[in-house]
Amino acid sequence: MRYGHGPNGLIGITLNEKAVHKWAMSLHICSRLMKDVSDLKDSSSVEITSHKEELASRVKYDENDRQVIRDKLQTCIDPLNTASHLVNIVTGHICTDEVNVHNAIDLGKSQMKEYEASWPVGFHQPLKKKVRTMKENKRKKTTVAAEQFDSGLIFARALALMNSRDIKVEYILSYELAPVPTSMFDEITRNLRIAKSKSLLKNKLQVEQSARATGQPDAIVMDGCAILWVVHWPSKGSVQDLVTNVVKHITSKLKGSTRVHIIFDRYCEYSIKSGTRCSRKAQVSREHQLCLSSPLPPQDVALTVTKNKIQLIDMICDELVSSVALLNLPNSFVVTGKSPIPTEVCSGLQIIRPDLKTMHEEADVIIPNQVVYLASLGCCTIKVISDDTDVFVLLVHYYADKKLTSTLVMEPTSQGRSSVNIGSTVAKHQSIALQLLPAHALTGCDTVASYFGIGKTKVVKTLEAGNRLNHLGNPMASLEDVLCESAAFVAACYCQKCQPHETMTDIRYKVWVSKTGRKSACLLPKLKAIPPTSQSFKENTKRAHFQTCIWKAALDEEPPNLDPLKFGWVKDDSSKSLSAIPLPQDVPLAPPEVLKTIQCTCSSDQPCSSLRCGCASVQFPCSLFCKCGGSDSCFNLMTKHNMANNTIDDEELSGDEMTMMITKKILKYATE
Repeated sequence: MRYGHGPNGLIGITLNEKAVHKWAMSLHICSRLMKDVSDLKDSSSVEITSHKEELASRVKYDENDRQVIRDKLQTCIDPLNTASHLVNIVTGHICTDEVNVHNAIDLGKSQMKEYEASWPVGFHQPLKKKVRTMKENKRKKTTVAAEQFDSGLIFARALALMNSRDIKVEYILSYELAPVPTSMFDEITRNLRIAKSKSLLKNKLQVEQSARATGQPDAIVMDGCAILWVVHWPSKGSVQDLVTNVVKHITSKLKGSTRVHIIFDRYCEYSIKSGTRCSRKAQVSREHQLCLSSPLPPQDVALTVTKNKIQLIDMICDELVSSVALLNLPNSFVVTGKSPIPTEVCSGLQIIRPDLKTMHEEADVIIPNQVVYLASLGCCTIKVISDDTDVFVLLVHYYADKKLTSTLVMEPTSQGRSSVNIGSTVAKHQSIALQLLPAHALTGCDTVASYFGIGKTKVVKTLEAGNRLNHLGNPMASLEDVLCESAAFVAACYCQKCQPHETMTDIRYKVWVSKTGRKSACLLPKLKAIPPTSQSFKENTKRAHFQTCIWKAALDEEPPNLDPLKFGWVKDDSSKSLSAIPLPQDVPLAPPEVLKTIQCTCSSDQPCSSLRCGCASVQFPCSLFCKCGGSDSCFNLMTKHNMANNTIDDEELSGDEMTMMITKKILKYATE
């Protein structure tokens, strides 16, 4: 009935059953008559000598399809590129060591030999799947992430064992009770708890200034990587289009200033920022082989994957130098890229600047170096274009430390935001200006974990209360002095006073006591809401000490000669990166009594009366988690003995209401 949809068909005219039947039965006769009439009208026959695929329109469509395929292949990774890891050339995802699909043939042959050798007994035995693909590995990771340990439940159960097995809270809290310190690490991803409220520190301290009041600056220092996030990113264009936009944006600053410095981040192997960059990358891992004529990848792919960003920065730096040289302007333009020695362009000449040589990796550290240099040249007004809170803290520190007198303004990369007068900020917060740097590092930055519930506003209040960090960031200070000073500061952030002999584990117990029953009589504080143990705090403090040492050496040519492996990081040779150490390997995560908790399943008329009971056989009292519940019906002698010792008279109970309240909280939380 497909002819019914044609020009002479019935579809759309009528759906009457008789009419459709008559039309269908006469269709072949009508078609024959139409063919005869057509032959009588024009007897000349048309000979078809070409296929429809050879038509000009089809050729044009095929050419467009081929161009689309070329563009797609250019965004993919070269399949002939020998890499250390197996990689998906389309998505760019790097495989883990568990993926072995590239060895599928060899695995199949060896498995076939094993199968034949098992005959006849193993003829009907199922075969194990030994080939692992990226899809299966991703599914495995998702399953593992969903089956993480419930640290809150472990915490509650450990506390509930206090009464039945004579375990003290202080002893329990001396262990982390979780695979990672939950106050500083994400329990699921195991990554550092990066401070998300860093901007609050800037908002709390900044003294705003109108852009009109600043006027034309004598010098401008720009954060190049921050510019890449705000410049126009063509949705359909080439890398050349983006480079052109960046060059126009940066060279426009030359019109209003005699000196312009632009600084880009450097990306070194085994960097202490490896963990932060990996967390920013998330699921985006596509690596491109970029050139100026390559199609421009999406912004998140280009700027969150390290290899892509390095290629973009190199091309932008080269184009900047050549473009500014062609302008032949008398202004001084200095570009700091991957080379430790910056390049200056002035009056069309390219000049190497060994006096500005620096081996520091981060642009955040290089920016204050060049700001101090420009101030020494006599620049009265200096503008820094950046949004980073770390840059703000560094500028405040060095403005106060070097007692600069120039007008230093920090301007955001996007319009509509207010500028910050660094000099006025230092004058307003003169008492804490030199303490912001170590305090910011200790309480959370890109390389140091933050503490759950401790924001930057709390840090400022702690500094204003008179707490100081004089040893943190001093390479000559002993680690004991750094730890003691840092523990006292973090304890103050938790509203606790740290005595000279107390450790962070002691502060952990004091915070737990202060938080217990604050909101409800039946709730205990979450494990991540209390400070870490002394062992994990020591590793995080070492990382903060290392980072502060680098920041305080920003004006030096080279960073301090310190080994990051001795300051809370471990090397990962497969990815050539550094990962933060949550806890030393020899430190247990929970008390042996909790790790070896025995739960009996006795259900007889006289439960736990014989050595068949798992608890009684090792002389352990039964607990709440045993089937007998550790109640009066339990015949375990250890349980009876424990209950007799824990019997309290009514008068004693009324005199110690706090003990009863804590016990009720623990038992209710554990049963929930």
